[in-house]
Parts: sequence; C-alpha cells; structure tokens
Amino acid sequence: MIPEIRRTCLYLPAARAIWKNLYQTYSRARDETERDRTYEYLVRLNSEYDQVRIQILGREKLPPLNEVISLVRGEESRRNLMLGSQNVENLTFMA
Repeated sequence: MIPEIRRTCLYLPAARAIWKNLYQTYSRARDETERDRTYEYLVRLNSEYDQVRIQILGREKLPPLNEVISLVRGEESRRNLMLGSQNVENLTFMA
C-alpha cells in the first residue's frame, strides 16, 4: 500500500469515532433544546387550552414542538368552528 494512503487509513477509525461522538452529543443537545421550547410553548398557552396542555403533558413521551403546535391549532380550529355554528344558532333564535 502507498504510504500516503496507509497514513490516511490509520486515522479513519479514529475520525469515524470522533464524528459519531459529535453527532451523539449534538443530537442530545438538539433534543433538549426542542424539549425546552416545547415546555415554554405549553407554559405560555392561554388557560382556555388547559385541556390540550394536560393531554400533551400526560403522554408517555413529549411530542416534538411542531406536533404540539399542530395539536393546539387543531383545537383552535375546532373551537372556532363550534363558535361559528353557535353564532348561527343564536342568530336563528333571534329571528
């Protein structure tokens, strides 16, 4: 084997181990940051979303922030739809 190539091959296992270690370290840091952001989002929700907050926090594993936001938006859409239909009913009774 050519000496230049051999030298490079000797460092390959060490470099791979370093990259794997870096990946694991920063993956954990990313996960912790995501979890912190999710908790912050849940804490700042209005009290009208307490039921959704309880459902999310009651899960075995905390879902990612984008899923939490999606759940809250779904609840918000549901409420707006229900309030819209209530307004139509109220108008009907007034007539």
